[in-house]
Amino acid sequence: VDDLSAEAGPARVILSWTAPEVCGPALSYEVYDSAGEFVKETSNTTTQVLGLTPDTEYCFTVVAVNDNGSSANSNAACAVRGRTIFGL
Repeated sequence: VDDLSAEAGPARVILSWTAPEVCGPALSYEVYDSAGEFVKETSNTTTQVLGLTPDTEYCFTVVAVNDNGSSANSNAACAVRGRTIFGL
């Protein structure tokens, strides 16, 4: 997973990234918070994390997963309501 970015919205963070080139089974993506806790899974290269506290910084990483295994963690991307911080 490359180029992870985070954009702040009202009580949410919108994440987007570039899919890796792979041969083999279809990919899904796992989103993790800054503590390394699993947040959600998606098959899209854009997703929203909802229900977040306003004016709080949230950082995320994404891992691509298929039947062959998992990729390395993406770069971290962080957002605070009203601000965006790309790749830390």
